[in-house]
Amino acid sequence: MAKSRFILASALAAVMVAPAAFAGGMAPIVAPEPVAVPVMAPPSDWSGFYVGADVGTISASLAGVAQRYQIPDISGTLYGVHAGYMYDMGSIVVGGEGFYGKTTAEYMGYKLDSLTLLKLKVGYDAGQIMPYAVAGMGNYSITGPGFDATDNGTFYGLGANFRISDRLFANAEFLQHKISDFDGTGYDADLTSVTAGLSFKF
Repeated sequence: MAKSRFILASALAAVMVAPAAFAGGMAPIVAPEPVAVPVMAPPSDWSGFYVGADVGTISASLAGVAQRYQIPDISGTLYGVHAGYMYDMGSIVVGGEGFYGKTTAEYMGYKLDSLTLLKLKVGYDAGQIMPYAVAGMGNYSITGPGFDATDNGTFYGLGANFRISDRLFANAEFLQHKISDFDGTGYDADLTSVTAGLSFKF
C-alpha cells in the first residue's frame, strides 16, 4: 500500500514538473514589428470640363490699319471668361477651350473692343503643373466713331496650368495674334496678349 502511494506521488510530481520544465526551455515568441506601407500619391489627372475667368494685358500693332484710320499702336487691359475640356492620356493632355474677352485698349474713341478665341491645347502632365502649347482661330472687333469692323485671325502661344486642388487650378498664357488683310484694308494687324486666370474643374 505504501509502495503504491509512493508510485502515485512520484507520477503526480513528474506530471507537474514536466510542463514547467518544457515551458522554461522554449524561447519566447517575438511578434514581428509591423512594416510601414508607403502612401502612394494619387495619380495626376487633368481630365474634365472646366470654366473660369482671365485678366491680363493686350497690345495691338495695327500697322497699315493705323495709317488708314489714324490709330496708333494701342494697349490696355484684357478680361474675359472661358470654358473648355481636357483629356489626360497619361503624359500627354489634349483639350479645347472657348474664350470671350473685352479690352480697354483705346485711342481717341477707337477701341479694340472684343475678341472671341477658339483654342486647341496640347500639354504635358507633369503632376501639379501642366505646360502646354496652344493655337487656334479668333474673331476680333474694333469700334470707333462711324467705324465698326470685325475680322477673323489666327493665334499661337504657350501657357501653363498650376493645380491648386482637385477642382481648382490657375493658369498663365502668352498669345501672339495675327489678322491678315484686316477688314479688307490690305493691311495686317498684330496683337499680343498675356493673361492669368483661375478655373474650376468638374
